[in-house]
Amino acid sequence: MTTRFDDKDPAATVTLEFDFSRLATAVTSPSITIAVVAGTDPGPDLELDGSATVTGAKVFQRVSGGLDGCTYALECTANDGSNVLTLEALLPVIDRPKVSTATPRYLTRAAYEQQFGVEELQQLVSDGNDYADAENAAAGIVDGYVAAKYSLPLASVPGMVLGWVGDITRYRLWDQQAPEEVRRRYEDALSQLRDLAAGRMHLPPGSDGAQPATGDAFIADGYSATRVFTADTLANF
Repeated sequence: MTTRFDDKDPAATVTLEFDFSRLATAVTSPSITIAVVAGTDPGPDLELDGSATVTGAKVFQRVSGGLDGCTYALECTANDGSNVLTLEALLPVIDRPKVSTATPRYLTRAAYEQQFGVEELQQLVSDGNDYADAENAAAGIVDGYVAAKYSLPLASVPGMVLGWVGDITRYRLWDQQAPEEVRRRYEDALSQLRDLAAGRMHLPPGSDGAQPATGDAFIADGYSATRVFTADTLANF
């Protein structure tokens, strides 16, 4: 029996699973070959991304590339200790138009590119990510913390909020491949948001109609409660 995997976008990298559990309790020494069975690909352009890994009776293999309109046949062999087992699968590669109904809520794509660079974002969206979807998810996280102390939508959006949205969006776009610097900025953003929700940090004046009570210190972006020095206030010094 031949398995048919879900359609793959040419730009995406996906992990395929070959499940030998009906034939064995565990397998070793997996080997995978690729051939083109429909369409034209002299390569074939579909490539194995790293070595196959085994968990019990399941073999996992990342693949990337492939040409639009081609269907690839993959054959996975593995050893159960006594016999060489084989599983076959088909992988269609189709470049379907990506449709997103989302629009950025806080940080436009141009603003993100100015903050983190055009080339990085182009690489991240070429892997199948959608910028607006990631930004919307990040905005939702930020709003959840902000709403603990402020009414939404904000009257004006301060740079600190845009910074949090940018760092969280970036982390979501990188996903599991996030470099240490991207992960650190994401964690710092969440830490500051927790401080905001707990009242240890405040948004700048004018961000919301209901301001923190008089005497509270604004510890973010250099904001603090104003102190006026007069002859009366200095009388005890």
